[in-house]
Amino acid sequence: MAVNYSVDLYEKLWDVFARPITVTPVVSQPGQPAYSARCYYDTRGLDILTEDGGVLSDSKVYIDLRLPEFPIMLLQGDYIDIPLTLDVPGGTYVVEDVEGDGNAGGIVSLTLRKRVTNKPAAFP
Repeated sequence: MAVNYSVDLYEKLWDVFARPITVTPVVSQPGQPAYSARCYYDTRGLDILTEDGGVLSDSKVYIDLRLPEFPIMLLQGDYIDIPLTLDVPGGTYVVEDVEGDGNAGGIVSLTLRKRVTNKPAAFP
């Protein structure tokens, strides 16, 4: 008997651990309104070697999406709003990279970066 990972495993995990998000599909569906969805949120450690032999430690934010919940997959440049919780910093993020094609049980990972808006400097 074959296992359908998307339904038999990931759907149940999403029902317990998924985070609510709001997707603004500015690239994947230009002109369409934002919509609610859910994802698995996590961070990955990132060490960068500097020229002088030091190590700069940082982290990358990523989310996993179940393909059956997204008839049109998000693309690089789409916005993701994640609500603030005790263990998730929240804020607006931009999709930086899409990894995977769903062959691993219907899951795709998106690497996110925090969206920073430039505010004009205040003049005295």
